[in-house]
Order: sequence, then structure tokens, then C-alpha cells
Amino acid sequence: TRFGVKNSYHNIGIGKALMSLVDKLLIAKGIKRVSLHTAAKYRDLVRFYYGRGFYIDSTTKDKGYVRALMVKEYGA
Repeated sequence: TRFGVKNSYHNIGIGKALMSLVDKLLIAKGIKRVSLHTAAKYRDLVRFYYGRGFYIDSTTKDKGYVRALMVKEYGA
């Protein structure tokens, strides 16, 4: 249920490569929209997802912290 890259491996392209692979797999399966939650206050992570084509659809505090529902649409 969680996805991440170990801190010592940040900023060398691993996350970007993994997300690119996921994009290819989802597109091949005909998926039109994907969503995930992330900590809204973690700016670098939100920025990472923005850079991959996601946008913030909504926020919630249901888990005790501000979570952003990030959405990406394919073929829109």
C-alpha cells in the first residue's frame, strides 16, 4: 500500500523511472485515470507528483494528517 525510495537514493531518477514504468503499464491496460494519496505538507513529494502529471483533487485529515488525493488522467 506504500511506495517510496530510500532517502539515500533520492534525486537520482529511481522514482521517476518507476513512475514512468507504471505509466506505460497503465496505458497498455487502457487505464484512463489513476489516483493516490500523499502527505500534502511534504512539498518535495507533492512537487514530484506534479512533475509526473498529477494534480491535487482534494485533501482530507482522515488519517490524522493532511493527505492530498493526487490524480492523473491518461488520454484526456
